Amino acid sequence: MGRQIIVRFVLVLSLAVISLMVLLGLLAGTREQVYAASQSMGGGNSALFAPPPEPAGAPAANPPAAPLRNGGETSVITVCKTSCDYNTVQEAVSAAAEGDVIKVAQGTYTDTDGSDGVVNITKTLTLRGGYTTTDWTISDLAAYTTTLDGEGSNRVILVANNISPTIEGFHIVNGKPASGCGGGVYIGGGATLRRNRIYGNEASSIGGGVCVFGGSPTLENNFIYTNTAANDGGGVYVVGGAPLLRHNTLYDNAANGRGGGVYIASGAPTISATIVASNTANDGGGIYGADGSGGLLGYNDVWDNDGGDHGGVVVAGSNSISADPRFAAPSGFDLRLQANSPCRDQIPLTQMTEVDHWGLARPFGDQADMGAHEFYSTFTCLARIESGQIYSTVQTALDAATAGDLVRVAGYCAGIEVRDGISQTAYISQALTLRGGYTSTNWSAADPDVYTTVLDAQEQGRVIYVDSAAAVEVEGFHIRGGFITGTTESGGGIYLSSGPHVIQGNSIYSNTNGRGGGIYVANGSAIIRDNDIHDNDVTTEGGGIHIADGDDVLVQDNDIHDNVVDIPISSPGGGGGVYIAQGSVRVQDNKIYFNQVSAPQTGSSSADNGGGGIYIARDDFAGNIVVQGNEIYSNVATAWLGTYGGGGGINIYDNDNVWVEDNEIYDNVCSGQGGGGIYVIRSSSTIRDNRIYNNTQQDGGNGGGGIYIYQWDAAPSTVERNDIHGNSASGSSNPAGGGGVFVLGSPQIRNNLIYSNTVDSTDEGGGILIYDDSPTIDGNTIYSNLAGASGGGGGGIYNHNGSPTIRNNVIVNNTNDGVYGSSSVTVNYSDIWGNSGVRCGGNATCIAANGNITAAPMFANPGVDFHLLSGSPCIGAADPNNYP
Repeated sequence: MGRQIIVRFVLVLSLAVISLMVLLGLLAGTREQVYAASQSMGGGNSALFAPPPEPAGAPAANPPAAPLRNGGETSVITVCKTSCDYNTVQEAVSAAAEGDVIKVAQGTYTDTDGSDGVVNITKTLTLRGGYTTTDWTISDLAAYTTTLDGEGSNRVILVANNISPTIEGFHIVNGKPASGCGGGVYIGGGATLRRNRIYGNEASSIGGGVCVFGGSPTLENNFIYTNTAANDGGGVYVVGGAPLLRHNTLYDNAANGRGGGVYIASGAPTISATIVASNTANDGGGIYGADGSGGLLGYNDVWDNDGGDHGGVVVAGSNSISADPRFAAPSGFDLRLQANSPCRDQIPLTQMTEVDHWGLARPFGDQADMGAHEFYSTFTCLARIESGQIYSTVQTALDAATAGDLVRVAGYCAGIEVRDGISQTAYISQALTLRGGYTSTNWSAADPDVYTTVLDAQEQGRVIYVDSAAAVEVEGFHIRGGFITGTTESGGGIYLSSGPHVIQGNSIYSNTNGRGGGIYVANGSAIIRDNDIHDNDVTTEGGGIHIADGDDVLVQDNDIHDNVVDIPISSPGGGGGVYIAQGSVRVQDNKIYFNQVSAPQTGSSSADNGGGGIYIARDDFAGNIVVQGNEIYSNVATAWLGTYGGGGGINIYDNDNVWVEDNEIYDNVCSGQGGGGIYVIRSSSTIRDNRIYNNTQQDGGNGGGGIYIYQWDAAPSTVERNDIHGNSASGSSNPAGGGGVFVLGSPQIRNNLIYSNTVDSTDEGGGILIYDDSPTIDGNTIYSNLAGASGGGGGGIYNHNGSPTIRNNVIVNNTNDGVYGSSSVTVNYSDIWGNSGVRCGGNATCIAANGNITAAPMFANPGVDFHLLSGSPCIGAADPNNYP
C-alpha cells in the first residue's frame, strides 16, 4: 500500500490535464489496421469474412497498436507444442529481442518455467495467438483458439513497468496468484491488451481479471467476464496512471468489496464505448471510483449491476445509457449484440477502434457500436466509402460518395436499384473508384483473386451503368446476371457513357442483351484491361464487348471467351468476342477464344455478319483501329450465305483504317462466305506479321481458309510478312478454295510464308485463289499446299478471272500445278519447282524469258525454316526493278 500512496500523490496533481488530453486524444485513439477474423463470426459468407494474409512492411519501434499482420517486424518467433522455435511461451518471450513478434499456435499453454506466471514480459514486443502450425501468416483467434491457462494456481500474464508490449488474440483463463493484484493480467507499464477473452480468473485480493498499476496502457476490444476478486475490482482494477479502456465488454464479474466490473483506486482512466453489465459488488457493482480518483467516462452502457451501476465518485458521463445490451446468449457467454441492441450505432467515428474483437470493421451503420462486438446484420453485401461508414448496398454507398472517392465493396451484392428510370445494381454518375476484393475484416488491401466480390443484377436489369463524363474506375468484381430485352439494348454487364473510364481486373459473365453482353462503350476513351469476359450472350453485336464509338479506346490483356452472338434471321451482326462499330480503338495483347457467332444459313441475305472473335464494322468517321499482339483462336462464325458474311477469327467490313499486326490467329472456323482466320470485305486494311494457321472455312460460298479478301471498290489492302499455314477451305461457289488466301480485289500480297494449306478435292488454289481483279503477289514463299484435281487445281496459285501481277515468288512442292490460270496469267521472276502437276497449267505462263527458274530453292529446313542457304539459286534472282 505504501507504493500505491506514492503513485497516487504524484498523479493526482495532473489529473485535470491528463483528463483533457485523454478526451481530445486518447479517446479517439490510434487508427488501427484491419485485422483477421474467423470466417464463422458475424454471419455472411466465408469469403466475406476470410482473414487477410500478412504483408511485409517496414519495422516500427514500439508500435502502440500492432496489427495482426507482421508489419515487417525485426524477427518472428513461433511457438507450438512441437516443431517450432519454442514449445512454451515463456521460453520465446525470454529469448526475444525488443520489437520481435511471437506467434503462438492454437492450443493450451500452462508452463510457468519457474516464473510467477505463465508469461512474464519484461521487454517491448508483440505476443499474438490465433495461429495454426500450417499457416503462420494469418491470425484467426476464433478458428484457432490459443489459451494461456494459469491452472488455478498462477497469474497468467505479468507485464513489467516502463515497457509497451502488445498482447492479443488469447484466451486468458484460470489465473489465481497466491497474492497481489491481477488474477489474469498484471500491467505495470504502457502495454496494449486487445482482442482477448479474459475469464475465470481469481484474485485473492484485488483485480480479478486485469490489474493496471500505473502507466498508460490500452485495453480495447476485450471480453472480460466471470472473473472474481476477494476485495475490489472483479473485472479490472486501476491504480494510478492514465489507462484507456474502450470497446470492452465486462460481464458477470464479481468483487466482495467494491467495483464488480471496474474499480478505480487512483489515476485518471478513460472508459468509453464499453458495456459493463450484470457484474456484482457490495458497492458500485458496475464501476466504482475511490475518493481522490479521477477519470473520464462517456459513451458507455452500464446496466443491471448488483450493488449499483456506479459507486464512489464515479458518474455515468456524457452520452451514456443504462439499458439491456441484448447479448446473443449471455448464459453461454456469447456476448455479441443482437439486432435490437440499444448499444448499436452509439459511438462517433472519431472515438472508435477501426475493428472489433473479431476483426470486423467498424462502423456497420452510421456510427460504431458499444462493446467489443460490432453488430453485422444477416447480410451478403458491404460497401464502404474510403475508411468510413459501412453500407449494406452498393448503391447506398455510391449515392453517399463524393467525387474522387474510393468505394470499397465486399461480399455478394444482388438485385437492382432504379436511377433516372434505369435499372441496375450500381449506377455511377460521378468520378470515383468502385473496387471489390475486400472482406469485412480486410478493408485495407483488396485481393479479388482470394476474396470474391459479386455484383449480380439477377436478370432484372444491367449490373453497372456509368453515366459520367469524368473518369470512373471499376475493378475487382464478378459482374453477372445483367439482362435487358430488345435487340438494341446495350451493356448487360457494364454500360459506359462518354468518359475516360477504366474497367480492369473483373470477371464479367452471364449477362444477356442485344449488344455488348459484357461491356458496352457508347463513347469516350475507355480502358478495358485485365478482365475475364466470358459466357455472355447477345442477339446482335458484341458478345463480350461492343464499342459503339470512342476516342483512343484500349482493350488490353483481357481473356475474352465463350461469348455468343445468336443473330435473328436476315439480321446483321457479329463479333462473338469484340464488336467495333467505329472510333479509334486498339485491341492489344488479349486472348480471344471459344467465342461464337451463329446466324441461320437457310435462305439468303445481304446482311453482313460473322467475326467469331472480332468484328470491325464500317467507320464513316475514319477512326484508326489496331488489332495487335492478340491470340485469337478457336472461335466460330456461322454466317449467312448471302453476299457478305464470314471470318471465324476476324471480320473487317467496309473500314479503311484497320491494322492487324503481330497476332496469333489459329483454329478458328467459319461457315459462311469465307475467311476461316480473317475476312476482309470492302476495306483497305494492313495485315502484317501475323501467324495465321489451322483455320477452317467450311460449308461456305467462296473459301479462304486463312484470309478472305473481297474489296472491289476499296483501296488496296496490304498482306505482308505473315506466316499462313495449315489452313483449309471448301466452298460451294465455282470456283471456290484458297486454302491460304482467297482474293477478289487488288491487294498487295507480299513477303508471306504460305505453306501446307489445303482445299477440298473439287476446289482450287491450295495456297492462293485469285477470283478477280488485279492483286499483286510478290516475294512470297508458297510451299507444299494442296489443291483439288479438277482442272489442275492450282496447288500454289489459281487464277480464275483476274489480272494479277505475280513475281519474285518461290512456288515449290505444291500438290497439283504450281500455278494454274483459268484466264491468262503471267508469272515473272519466280522459282517454280517440284510441284506434282505442271509448273504452270491452263492459261498460266511461266517461261524462263520472264526471269523464272526451275530449281530446288535450298531452304534451311523445308516446312520449318524457309531461310535460303548459301548457294541457293533464288538468291539474287528477283526482278531487279520490282521487288518488295
